[in-house]
Amino acid sequence: MEQNIGGESKLILDSRMSILLTGVIDIVSFDEASVYLETTLGGLLIEGSGLHITDFSLEKQTLTAEGNINALTYSDAGRTGGGFLKRIFG
Repeated sequence: MEQNIGGESKLILDSRMSILLTGVIDIVSFDEASVYLETTLGGLLIEGSGLHITDFSLEKQTLTAEGNINALTYSDAGRTGGGFLKRIFG
């Protein structure tokens, strides 16, 4: 996975209710309150309520999700080996 870090990634947020991402490498975890992704720019945590993934293509590295989106937080977890997840869940 690390060979993909540093590539191009785009994020389109529509009215805090829908999000389209490119450069998605993997879905690490998800539930109705959060989605944690590995992207070409590192980790991305999407927080909100009623979140659900409506489309995901590993081949195209795209993801679409809907729900009430409250926060987007990038980390360098993909580059450092999980420090961000360790702080959240550790």
